[in-house]
Amino acid sequence: MKCGYWMYTPGDGAFNFENDVSDGVIALAMDDIPDLRGLTAKQIAAQMSANRNYDASYERIGAYAVRFRDMPIGDIVFVKKGRDRLIGVGRVVGAYRPMDDRPCGFFIHTRKVEWLNVNVNSRKRFHFAEMAFYSIKEEFAKELMAACKISPGVVTEEEFDSHIQAEDVMRPTKCRGGQAQYRAALLRKWNRRCVVTGITELELLRASHIKPFKACRKDERYDVNNGLILAAHIDALFDSGLITFNDDGAITISPKISKETIKQLRLAGLSLPPLNPKLRRYLAWHRENVYERR
Repeated sequence: MKCGYWMYTPGDGAFNFENDVSDGVIALAMDDIPDLRGLTAKQIAAQMSANRNYDASYERIGAYAVRFRDMPIGDIVFVKKGRDRLIGVGRVVGAYRPMDDRPCGFFIHTRKVEWLNVNVNSRKRFHFAEMAFYSIKEEFAKELMAACKISPGVVTEEEFDSHIQAEDVMRPTKCRGGQAQYRAALLRKWNRRCVVTGITELELLRASHIKPFKACRKDERYDVNNGLILAAHIDALFDSGLITFNDDGAITISPKISKETIKQLRLAGLSLPPLNPKLRRYLAWHRENVYERR
């Protein structure tokens, strides 16, 4: 599964790096907010503004806090010191978790990582942005990996699923802790757009299970082949069985939908992009068990 790449600063002068390595995490310095789960970027910015003097940069911080919280498992994080030194690299292996028991000043908003190199000894100086956390392009990541002398490999879909499943076991039954990472992984897989309509506004997109979560075996719950990114109205139709898709991706519309509605929603002729065998098997289950034939 293709991974993403991020740049991270463990506090001013990277003073928190040793603590991060010891705890096996990376962490954000936003300790005046106890928990980032369920918050939008605007809500995070508003809370920070209420706790401190207003600063427009909080809106930017809220945005990267959400990206930090929702990073897909398997992504690679490079650690910088200042604006030019590369000091470490790790792979994300756990979902977001606030660690209330960390000592004061260690930062409580964490993601579990597998450290791949914590003693980068490169003489090369880079030109990093000032932000504490941001995404970087694959071309730059390759340059940084060469400096780290690592080849991180690719996270398999099975590894991704098992890591998220392990996170869910640690939460109450009603709380699906891996959903944010699953959504982020599906957005990356489907190029951040509805696979049927092409809509790209994130607020209108849903991470839709083909085989519903409640019907899945444990190894199916976060299988990226069991998910589509769909616009909200397409997701509602698909989830209720009013539409489904054939193996060639062509839409099938239930006779329960009126011709007028089909016309208003412009459903005729819609289709999915090319499908792999695993995804086709999930769609076959949907056609048999969810689709309303009459």
